[in-house]
This record gives sequence, structure tokens and C-alpha cells, in this order.
Amino acid sequence: MKVVHISPTPVAGAPIKIVNALRRYGKIDARFIDLAPNIYGRRTFPEDLCWPMDNNEIYNEIFSANIIHFHQNVSLKEPNLNIDFTNKNQFPKTHFIREWHSEPGLHKRLGKIDIDAFENESFPLLCMAQYHERYYPEAIPVPLLTNVEDLKENIQPLPFPPVVAYSPSTRLPLSEWRWTSKGYDETLTILRELQKNHNFSIDIIEDTPWNEA
Repeated sequence: MKVVHISPTPVAGAPIKIVNALRRYGKIDARFIDLAPNIYGRRTFPEDLCWPMDNNEIYNEIFSANIIHFHQNVSLKEPNLNIDFTNKNQFPKTHFIREWHSEPGLHKRLGKIDIDAFENESFPLLCMAQYHERYYPEAIPVPLLTNVEDLKENIQPLPFPPVVAYSPSTRLPLSEWRWTSKGYDETLTILRELQKNHNFSIDIIEDTPWNEA
């Protein structure tokens, strides 16, 4: 089975983690197509196929897929790819899925995207199993995936004070953005309070490629 994931951005590395999990544990031929891999500037993530650099391979993967998994607001008539996914002649047996990673307000504020335009799609809908599901009552909640295979089972005592790494994707304040905020101010307040009684340092990682972080 071939499953192709298509996303308008890296979505903070979420789609590539799904693809890697499908490959590793499901033995599925999974690929990830990112339509804007550099949209976050220096904050990059592991990739698979990137538009437009890998365009020939991207088209081959799309038209040979059994399942196409859209992330966020990838259009069924995607202008970047110039493909009409509603064309039954081109996709006679292809199954489609859409997954939302963000609450509707974020799409409206940042991308001027109204998710109501997607409500009449007839294929399955997924969403993050967090607060998001209250906004997508028809969606199946699914978890975020994290690779823990490379973590050591037994963590040995460190010969030096530990470092707490914190990598917020945004500093948007909780008071204004609520669910879109990553709680930057609140998290730092808690960490600095903990420092009063525990010996550790804080490393705030921002605007940094995932592989360097």
C-alpha cells in the first residue's frame, strides 16, 4: 500500500513523524510532500519530498498512491501542484483523508482561510486529540507521534547540572491567542521558579533547524 501525505507547510514536523512511523511500524510505503518547506525561515524540519525541487517524483508518487492524506488546508484543486483531486478519471480508486492540526481561528487569523469551505468533503476527517476536537465534531481524534526509540532505557546521573531545553514555536501571548499560544511567558515563569530550588540551566531554542536543536 502506498500512502502519500501532502501538507502546505512542515506543520512543525508532525506529518514527517507520521510517515516515519508508517514506514517503521506499518511497513507501508509512505511519502511526505511539503509544499512550502522553508516557510518558517531557519526553523526547518526533516523532509521527504519538497515542492518544487522534487516535482517529478512528487507527481509520480501522487498518481500511484492508494491513499492521499491531506494536512491542514491543502486544496482538492491545489494550485501549487496544478492537480484536480476531484477528477475521478485521474483518481478512480484513490482514497482521501484530511487532518487538521490547528484550531480554526489560527487559520483565519494567519492564513485568511475559512475551514467552512472544507465542510462538505465526503471523506474521513482527523484532528489532533487535544482541545482541537471541540472544533471538529465530525473528526476522529488522533494522537501526536513522538519517536522514543532512540532514548536510553536507563538514564545515568549527569556529571554536570542538567539543561532544560525549551523550543517554543511562537511567543504569542496566552491572553490574546489562547489556544494558539505556546505559553512562552508562563512556561519561563515556572522554570525560573523551579531554578530557585534546583540546579539546572534553561536553553531557549528559537529560529533553529530541527536537526540542530
